[in-house]
Amino acid sequence: MNAPSPVLTGLLLLITCGGLLCAAEPVMLYAAPQAQGTGDARSPENAAAFRAPAFWKQVNTLLQEAPVTVRLAAGKYLTTYPGDRTSSVSISRVGHPENRLTIQGAPDGGSVFSRDPGDNPDPTDRNNWPNLITFRNSQNVTVENLHFTGKGVVGYAIQFRDTPNVTVRHCQWKDMPNLIFGASGANGQGCRNVTWEDNVFDTIGYDSHAHMLYNANHCTGLTVRRNFFRDCAGDYVRFRNNINDIVVEDNRFEDTGHYPGAPFVSMPLFVDYDEPAHYEYFSQKFALRNNLFEYHKPSPRSMMLLYHHSGYNPPGKSYLIHDKEAKAFQKMSVEEARRFLSERLGFDPSTMEISGNRTKGCRRNIVYESRPQYGSEKQFPEKEYSNDLILDRCFIIQ
Repeated sequence: MNAPSPVLTGLLLLITCGGLLCAAEPVMLYAAPQAQGTGDARSPENAAAFRAPAFWKQVNTLLQEAPVTVRLAAGKYLTTYPGDRTSSVSISRVGHPENRLTIQGAPDGGSVFSRDPGDNPDPTDRNNWPNLITFRNSQNVTVENLHFTGKGVVGYAIQFRDTPNVTVRHCQWKDMPNLIFGASGANGQGCRNVTWEDNVFDTIGYDSHAHMLYNANHCTGLTVRRNFFRDCAGDYVRFRNNINDIVVEDNRFEDTGHYPGAPFVSMPLFVDYDEPAHYEYFSQKFALRNNLFEYHKPSPRSMMLLYHHSGYNPPGKSYLIHDKEAKAFQKMSVEEARRFLSERLGFDPSTMEISGNRTKGCRRNIVYESRPQYGSEKQFPEKEYSNDLILDRCFIIQ
């Protein structure tokens, strides 16, 4: 009989306690920017290379029998790209529905992820936008105490794609002026029950396309709780295209004027093509409560919550608002206005909770805007369809 591998030696998986089947004991593994000692991950002195595919295969094997915690050594986890594509961390099909994977950074932000400053990339080159960490089709993950920073060009710092049951906490994203899309975010129908809590986002983004949390495309059950957000080039927290069961609570948002100023929370749609594969729909079941929204230097786009649509109308919806309709909307009763939004835009503000928020320097609180862009100008002339609706009275605001 073959002897068990060194990592499995001594591991108690399912044991019998007085005739009862007991939970497996957690497994502790260690990783570092480069392999240390034997690289078998059994101790800090023999830490595995964090990026190595073989290491994540080992992690996944153990997860099938027990929870696994991966402790990261302090140090710089640099992504060199595109020269070395393997330096981006891609964690694919790792996880177990009951046994949780926990990735712990060193205390005090000592595990630092950034783009190698020696890359000297061009931020306008689309082929040069790597993610630092990507989870794909994985599950049941906690990420904590990681620190993301640096001037290198980055697509996302850490992104979750079709990965359910995720918690990200006590992490920091600071001073990333060439971040292109998102400090973090969830994307895809497989993303369910994803939470960001007790994190810090500070001075993020190359231009208006960059967001601190960019969530998109049919996610369900997203929670943003007790985070600090300061100075973002684009919308701070974005929920795009049919994201449902959203909670944004007990956060602090601060815009000091470092960037031109953008909405704090947004729900945009971008229908670039008049084709079924490209149709997008507004999110449902949304709670925005007990947050502080503060602009030090208000701008025209200084607002608490923005609904936005650009492009074509999908079947059954009429997102673009004619100028005459916009004027009539302001004279409608609250119930008439809510019915108008439900029928035309597909969401009912009366079912959404807006409570306990404090604002300073917001020019407007809740706004809907539509623009006939992305080739749809001939179908919807700009002069007739380019109007904003002030929605405050349509919500139950406490």
